[in-house]
Amino acid sequence: MKLKGESIFSLVLIIFFSYINYASRQLPSVQGGAADVGVNFFPILISSMCIILTGITFISSLIKSKEEVNKHEEGKNSFLSTFLVVSSVVLILTFYVILLPKIGFIISTTLFLVMLTALMYKFKTNKMIGISKLIKSIIFLFTLAFIVNFIFAKVFKIILP
Repeated sequence: MKLKGESIFSLVLIIFFSYINYASRQLPSVQGGAADVGVNFFPILISSMCIILTGITFISSLIKSKEEVNKHEEGKNSFLSTFLVVSSVVLILTFYVILLPKIGFIISTTLFLVMLTALMYKFKTNKMIGISKLIKSIIFLFTLAFIVNFIFAKVFKIILP
């Protein structure tokens, strides 16, 4: 069985995250109090999650049907359209960085995520996103940005712009 680039990259990432997980376990696990989990808890947690998600990506790339691969390679995702999407993402990200200090985290993040959602929908389906899907995504992404802001501001005591 011949491995594709995505499968090989997934294997490399699994090896990398496994090393990170191993190295994190070598950190001293000194606890400061009853609620302290130690310095190695989050690196182990994040690297374990990355290993699981990369494993899922590896398995899904192995069971991908040949027709989907051929369909994907044939048409709409040519080099030019991929370049336009990447350029658009960089442009949207630039506007996000510029707008973040001016209009705040919640509004700028919602705008950023809505624009990315519309762009990826257009790239994937080659159709514009419908008004009902757009309204649903705006509501969902605003709620998501608000929850992230709430968690950072109230739980972690970190003020976002």
